[in-house]
Amino acid sequence: MNLPAQQIQNLPLRRAATDDISRPLGKLVLAFDPYVDRSASHAKEYAQAKIAVYREALDGLPEWAIERAVNAFISGRAEGQNLDRFPTSARLAAEAQRHRDEEAMLQRARHRDAEQQRERRQHEEFLANRPPAEERARRAAEIMKRAGLQPMPGNEAE
Repeated sequence: MNLPAQQIQNLPLRRAATDDISRPLGKLVLAFDPYVDRSASHAKEYAQAKIAVYREALDGLPEWAIERAVNAFISGRAEGQNLDRFPTSARLAAEAQRHRDEEAMLQRARHRDAEQQRERRQHEEFLANRPPAEERARRAAEIMKRAGLQPMPGNEAE
């Protein structure tokens, strides 16, 4: 799910399924853990145990945010990243939360903009369809006359 920021439209902000985050976490373990002899019999169990710990820290975050955080660490672009160390589970979770929060802010802004455009269109339609000022004044004077009220000066309808 490698999407450039300009192509993203309302990504889900809900939590990812646990299985969905194993792939990006496995990628992170492979990229950052040089101490594991991948040919050793315990390498797979070690990687799975490490992934399980990270899964707990990332619980509740969407898959795309986790993948973005992993990619940011792998490419050395994560905020406050120590390029010589494997990111802690808390640090990875914070980076994923930052990505999710940025997307939530963008979604709110897009929603607000769409709502303002809708309201503007409705107002323009209202203005385009309303009767001219003279007609409105004449109708108001008629209503006031029927109610037994004096029309406002300058708005007397004959």
